[in-house]
Amino acid sequence: MQLAQFTFNPFSQNTFLLHHKQDCVIIDPGNSNKIEDETLFTFLEENKLTVSNIYLTHSHIDHILGIKSVLDKFNCPVHLHPLDIPIWQIAEKTANMYGIFYNPSFCDTVSIESPQSLSMLESTIEIRLVPGHSPGHVVFINHEQKWVIAGDALFNGSIGRTDLPLGNHNQLIENIHSQLFTLPNDYTVYCGHGLSTTIGSERNSNPFLT
Repeated sequence: MQLAQFTFNPFSQNTFLLHHKQDCVIIDPGNSNKIEDETLFTFLEENKLTVSNIYLTHSHIDHILGIKSVLDKFNCPVHLHPLDIPIWQIAEKTANMYGIFYNPSFCDTVSIESPQSLSMLESTIEIRLVPGHSPGHVVFINHEQKWVIAGDALFNGSIGRTDLPLGNHNQLIENIHSQLFTLPNDYTVYCGHGLSTTIGSERNSNPFLT
């Protein structure tokens, strides 16, 4: 499994592509305009990749802006934890509040179960529920390659916001400790915004968690 990262939209959100051979999974498609669409689709075309699934760490607007454009090219399922459906349902209202363009997909979502391990691109990915930034926030862990796509739960030197609707600060802190800090120190953390980090670095120096 290979991993590619793109930073999109006014929120500088990180979109991740996991691919193996010609199969590709997109996690949190944040592409928000024609230039960003072209960047994403050029990569897919140059690598002869077909998107088979979209997985969401959560459904805040900056992590779902590109769903419609991807679905227009690839008819694939969108996977979301059911506890995040209330946020998914107010996406248009949220976009209007921020004054950003959002082209809704009006697609149904496939429920992510957690905890679970699923076969993805000939690898095994563990999904853990890490609520607090949002109620249905999940992370994706590849133990073989020692990385975790952490969405907006854990950042390099910081943590996800909890002042948004349905956020819960104490819950996020508790779940970072119980669900992420139980991973080994050498696991790379790919964050929803900003630079990647490691579990060990955040365990030892993150000011919100030490």
